[in-house]
Amino acid sequence: MTRKPFLIGITAIIASLLILLPIERMNRTNQVKPAEQDQVAGIIPVSYTGQVTDKEEQRSPAVEEPLFPSLKVRASLTDSGFGLAFDKEQYPILEKTVSAADRVVHSVKRSDYKEDGSGITWTRQDAVIVNPETREVKTYPLYELKTLLPGDGGLFTMIDDRNVMFVRPTLEGERVSYDLARMDIETGKIVIIAARFWESELVDHLQVDDFLLSSHYTERSDAYGKLLLSSAKGRLWQFDVASGEARSNGEETYPAYGDLGSKPYRELVYPSPDLKRFVYHHLDANRFEVINADSGERITEFGFDETVALMDPGIVWSPDNGMFFLESGNRDQALGVYTDNGMLLFAQKVTFYDRDGRAIRTLELPLSKDKRMNVYGWADDGKVWIEYFRANQPEDRDSSKQDVAYKLYDINTGRLTDYKVIEDIAKLNNPVLVKKHGGYSFLSPPFLIADSANRLLWLPAKDTTATWNDEQLYGQLSSEDNSLVYRWNPSERTWEWINADSGEIKNGERLFVRPAVHRNRWLIYQRNSVASYDYVKIPATLERNADGLPVLTGEITETTMGTQEWWKDDHFSKTEEQSPTIRASGKSRYGTLKIKSLPGEVRLEDGGGFRYYGTYAVEYTNRQGAKKPLPSIDDLALRIEGSTPSLMRVFEFKDFDILLFQPDSFRFSKSFDGGIRDIRAYAITKQGTAFPLTFQYVNGTQGQGMQSALTIPIDDNAAVETIGDNLVLHAWLWERNFELALTPNLKDKTLTVTDAIDRTGEYAELAKVTNRYANRLEQALGLEDIDLPEGKMDDEQLRALFTDKAWSNPGFQHLMKDFAKSKQEGNSSRAFAWNPIDARFVSPDTIRFTFALNLWYAIGLAAHLEVGLKLEDGKWRFHDLGSLETEKLEGLPGYNGLLIRDPLELIN
Repeated sequence: MTRKPFLIGITAIIASLLILLPIERMNRTNQVKPAEQDQVAGIIPVSYTGQVTDKEEQRSPAVEEPLFPSLKVRASLTDSGFGLAFDKEQYPILEKTVSAADRVVHSVKRSDYKEDGSGITWTRQDAVIVNPETREVKTYPLYELKTLLPGDGGLFTMIDDRNVMFVRPTLEGERVSYDLARMDIETGKIVIIAARFWESELVDHLQVDDFLLSSHYTERSDAYGKLLLSSAKGRLWQFDVASGEARSNGEETYPAYGDLGSKPYRELVYPSPDLKRFVYHHLDANRFEVINADSGERITEFGFDETVALMDPGIVWSPDNGMFFLESGNRDQALGVYTDNGMLLFAQKVTFYDRDGRAIRTLELPLSKDKRMNVYGWADDGKVWIEYFRANQPEDRDSSKQDVAYKLYDINTGRLTDYKVIEDIAKLNNPVLVKKHGGYSFLSPPFLIADSANRLLWLPAKDTTATWNDEQLYGQLSSEDNSLVYRWNPSERTWEWINADSGEIKNGERLFVRPAVHRNRWLIYQRNSVASYDYVKIPATLERNADGLPVLTGEITETTMGTQEWWKDDHFSKTEEQSPTIRASGKSRYGTLKIKSLPGEVRLEDGGGFRYYGTYAVEYTNRQGAKKPLPSIDDLALRIEGSTPSLMRVFEFKDFDILLFQPDSFRFSKSFDGGIRDIRAYAITKQGTAFPLTFQYVNGTQGQGMQSALTIPIDDNAAVETIGDNLVLHAWLWERNFELALTPNLKDKTLTVTDAIDRTGEYAELAKVTNRYANRLEQALGLEDIDLPEGKMDDEQLRALFTDKAWSNPGFQHLMKDFAKSKQEGNSSRAFAWNPIDARFVSPDTIRFTFALNLWYAIGLAAHLEVGLKLEDGKWRFHDLGSLETEKLEGLPGYNGLLIRDPLELIN
């Protein structure tokens, strides 16, 4: 029998993977109706320990002195939102976070060990209500006790937009009674839903002999659903939340497994999502019972003999309540990973049961030493996704899955459908998200993205975690410095960068957590080591006017970055051109646009490029060859790479094309001037008309009135794309980087800003990574006259940052050998890197940028090398290097327009 050695502590890791991080939320706005009069308690003083009677006025005795001081909490502004800090001297334990329509509610527990020899620990629970938009914070006590409870079932959930439901214990002598309660988050008023549904005896040192272990809540669209609570010793209670009706399991018990020591408790009750059935696992006998939760009646029983190994915990229900499955294998061939209180089995067999426990289909693998499978997740229409793999369990290393493949299994017919895993997400048509099932699994990705029509699958990068909020998916990947959060955009089949979080330092290690998400507007990071929450505003479109257009915070003007009126400076050697010359051109489907110089143009040779200044004619030629002049452009400064005309970018729309004219098209200057460039736009229609377009936007500084601009400053390091009916570009406005969606209106001859998202944080994060790896490329090239802010890396560690493919890149090798030769000859170039350019996230685990190098210190000859980084095991690595190109400059043999082609291979 081959098994992985016992893994201490893995239960905590597995449990953390199963936590539902998206904040629970109910969209209903109606409120819970009060329970019957004999179950309503009104506002109960936090220290009240008297008996609950059927008259509300008798439940308000004089308030005793609280056992604990009020919870101290303070909100303070941060660059990305605000922070919520608790007083560490109060030793708060941050527990659960839930969300209402416009509030976030945190549960915070405190314990106080009494150093009087009694061995007693007091307990208090508070609710902290936060309005993220206004930063208003309120705290209300939920309960406090002169005893310590091992567990309260973990129940803390919103049941509508105003009430949070929880279990409220009360100490009465040597007994603890439990009420199911709700609290109004606006007023703090607590109302009992079901009174005294359980009483528990206290034993030594006022400890309870049983405690609430788990809770299961199901919502319904027409009511407030049902709640199932269970205790460690197997007591069960089912509640109708709206009426407060409660039913218990009587004398029949369904004990949990574990203890308060090395084997953490876990329940052996597996309820269906609608809480009408549950399966109980008799662990000692490998026997299972299916129980009618409403009546307590046993519907059926099934079991396995001692030759069978089971996934444990293993029962997983379908979302529609119609069936469940259980994974198993031969005990003498069992492969898997032991936890503190169970086993994650690599299965050889999966049995599917209907809701009454009747086996309806079995999927079984042929006997094999290492070929195994596990159910990945449920699909529609009685289907499941199956994960096939080869189990790798070396004695001295962690277990892993190799040669992983996915198939769709039809439980009704027994048919398996193969799916091909692809790396390019853009190849998926009508992508559909596949969620991992809610049971246990080992090293399975948190989601898949499927194209059923073409039988294709896209898998997230290794170590990706996921958070869901109202069906919106957020993915998260962590590097050595921070944790990156992305949002899936299904309509565009892209990942949108949301945030980079630096985590918290604990015991010298950087720890990252998955954030909770509130209304797709806020990320909420729980900082346990410093007892605080960080609220981070998700990048969103700007304020909108009555017409739904984003309100920009200023006037769009021409860029002043790098502006120099050289044509007025007598220190420059200039020439005057008289012959009309084409300086730029763009070829549309419906004709050609040309920018031509007029007599009197001034010319200046500038390194590997040319500068021009003057008045320029704009000429349109249709498909039949007929020419038409468009309005000329006066006082225009150009910068062109070499002596050939620059090319306009052309974007195709239905029955028309948009051409972007960029007066400064010199690529090699972007590394030292930032790459901010003005652009002009033209339209050419299918009917053969052409005209300039003006940029139209709402200016918030002008009473939200519409304003127009002939040019707009873009960040030429970012791509310009067509998405749907819009032209999407990145503009540099007011020292910030905005992603703008521009909607063309040919009738008005405008491009109107219809969407605007601030991407400054994303570009700042890119700069951190690309600057660091530009430094590492400098060192790898053997350069010495350079600044390394993080110091010099060990040569072996530096080489480990490169894949073999990247290290053998011909352009990189050419530079490295040439620099080494120059140094040996005593003729060092003193080369150094400029700021990287063209940086962008290609996918959550992939960055591409252009490494910009000044080849000769006193001359300024630029070289560009394409770079692709991949995030692997928490570190960025040089996955591939691409083409090397230098600007043209006479007098530098071997580097005058050098081009060594090697396509950069990166996958979306």
